[in-house]
Amino acid sequence: MYGASKLLGRIVVAVAATGALLWGSVGTAAAAPAPLVQSRFNVYVQTGIQSYAGTDATIHLKVFGCDNTSSPYVNLDNSEDNFETGKFDRFGPFYWDLNGVCQISLVKYANGSDWQMVYTDIYDTVTGQMYRCQPVSVSDGYFSSGRVAKYFGCRSL
Repeated sequence: MYGASKLLGRIVVAVAATGALLWGSVGTAAAAPAPLVQSRFNVYVQTGIQSYAGTDATIHLKVFGCDNTSSPYVNLDNSEDNFETGKFDRFGPFYWDLNGVCQISLVKYANGSDWQMVYTDIYDTVTGQMYRCQPVSVSDGYFSSGRVAKYFGCRSL
C-alpha cells in the first residue's frame, strides 16, 4: 500500500502508492479541531468617573477568540447617549463564531473628546460565560483626543 515511510520522532510520514503524502501521530487518530459555535454576545462597557472620562466619539470594538478567530469591527452604538462619565452601556446582541474571548481591540475616533474605559465585559449567552477585558492600569484605559486604538487582554469571570 505504501511505497515508503519514515518515522520522525513520533510522527509518521508515508507516501502512498498514488504519491499522496500522508502523516499523523503514531498509534493515535488525529484530533479534529473544536467546532466553532455561533454565539450570541452582549457587550457591556463601563466608562470612568473622572471629569474627562466621557466622550461622544465613535467607538469600534473587535473581539479576538482564543483560537485565531475574531469578530469584525463593530460600531458600539445604540439609541442612548453612550460613553458618558460613570455610565454602564450595553450593546448587542452580536452573532460571532468564536471559541472563547481572549482579547479585544477598542478604537476611539477623533470625532469626540478624551475617554476613560474602566472595563469591557463580553457575555456569551449560549455558554453563559462572561469575560472581563480591562486595562492593566487606570492610565492604560485612557484614550486621548484624536484616533486611538488599544488592545486589552480578557479573562473568564
